[in-house]
Amino acid sequence: MATIYSIRINVEANENRFHIEWFRGMEEELLDRFPATAPITDAESRELWQIPEYQPDIGNKLFRFLDGDSRHLMLALADANNQGVQLQLHIRTCNQAMDWPFELLAQEKTFLVPYRVHLIRRVSD
Repeated sequence: MATIYSIRINVEANENRFHIEWFRGMEEELLDRFPATAPITDAESRELWQIPEYQPDIGNKLFRFLDGDSRHLMLALADANNQGVQLQLHIRTCNQAMDWPFELLAQEKTFLVPYRVHLIRRVSD
């Protein structure tokens, strides 16, 4: 069993600006929608994520991007922890964010996917 949250990432007119939507469950209950700036550079998304020394930093940037000012990712992690289950994140991205290495999600340089998060990428409807 897992606690399920869904995240939708869409690009705005400026390709460096995005808006993120957080949902409880499978897009059942909209929790918040907020703007965000691209968290990683093109070099990080294409090459550097493969080099171990860069991975924790990239993972932390992606964490902060998804977390937002309202700390949604932190709250989702706490929710799953309180229930004694893992967090299942369903991420649906726009083309500009499709190749970002969300598998590297890290909190304080600790990777989350192997231990606390099941990450599911939606590539189409």
